[in-house]
Amino acid sequence: MRLARTKLARRAFALLAAGALVLPTAGHAAPLTQAGELDQPLLAANMCGAGDPGDIHFTLAATGDTFPHENIQYVGEAQGYDYLFDHVRPFLKAADLAYTNFDGAMLADSPYTGYPAFNYNPKLALALKNAGIGLVSTANNHIMDRGPEGLDATLQVLQQAGIVQHGTVASQAATQPHPAYLPLTLTRSGTSIKIAFLSFSWGTNGIPDPFNQVNLLWQSNEYGTQGSLRQGDFRLRQPQEPVERGTRGRSGFHAFILAERPFGRASSAGAGVENQSQLG
Repeated sequence: MRLARTKLARRAFALLAAGALVLPTAGHAAPLTQAGELDQPLLAANMCGAGDPGDIHFTLAATGDTFPHENIQYVGEAQGYDYLFDHVRPFLKAADLAYTNFDGAMLADSPYTGYPAFNYNPKLALALKNAGIGLVSTANNHIMDRGPEGLDATLQVLQQAGIVQHGTVASQAATQPHPAYLPLTLTRSGTSIKIAFLSFSWGTNGIPDPFNQVNLLWQSNEYGTQGSLRQGDFRLRQPQEPVERGTRGRSGFHAFILAERPFGRASSAGAGVENQSQLG
């Protein structure tokens, strides 16, 4: 099987080498060695330069959508879902934090389907964890593909797999204010950095969100048409504002819809900005 057909495989290396540099008072980075097995971290992928003595580098790995269509799901059912990640696992596990956008639902008692309404076997979550993924965004246009029941089930499955998320809340918690961001702390060699992770979406493909579970920047199905080039001051301005407010990294999904915009100091894992995740 060739993983090039999946969004995950196409973009798994986008931000692997983008590290956060911290100048500690003491401590040294772990030695970089290359492992030959697919279930071992490929630490040589983290080599971003020698740096100064005493520098500690934190490596963030970011993919695009985890979005397996039916043909990929068939392989997962036949070969096991861990198999789908064999050739990206060494890169993801080498990072201090590995992230993907989880695009779809995991409702066990509903048929497993692909386009246009995605529902996956919950085994996918554990396979993501085994591949090194520890963080996902859930604010996207397919997260409501099985409605509130599917979203609640998805959040529960992710939690059971040990994967944290930002972008949605469970239906029973939807009446409370949504967390503005997910605080994360990474520690290496006695040095820690703090990260604020945010996930928002433009909408849910017109699928109702009766409990307002999804973090929305605005509600619209007009942000862009697949295969088109988005233009307009508002659409250019919206992705730029977080940069001016201190965002240090940005991952934009649905890159098959191009967006003209100037590049700020925040890096992007995709050209599209239909669904947004931010690192501060």
